[in-house]
Amino acid sequence: MRTEIESLRQQLVKEATTSASINAPHAASIDVSLPTAQIPAEPQCSAQHKDVWEVSYIDTRINDVYYPLNNNVDWLSSKIELLQQDLDTIRKKDQQPVTSIDVCTITSLDAKI
Repeated sequence: MRTEIESLRQQLVKEATTSASINAPHAASIDVSLPTAQIPAEPQCSAQHKDVWEVSYIDTRINDVYYPLNNNVDWLSSKIELLQQDLDTIRKKDQQPVTSIDVCTITSLDAKI
């Protein structure tokens, strides 16, 4: 463990002495071009998924234009489900028996006497 820490410290010292400036790896002049062969023209991720994204985007836009009521109904359905879940959690937390308003009502007039 100590040898690893010591080797890391030595590497940091070596890097600090070799790189005097943060601009050292960059070109000295704007007229000198950096090698661009290492930079891909298009990232692989977007190149692979571009068609999938375009298709899903177009499908979404078409559905929004041609079926706007369907979107509203779907939203309302999901909202109702969320509210139902909220009601269920409230009912689970408060499981006391429901008190009736008839509890305080006297059933007989003779009971007062």
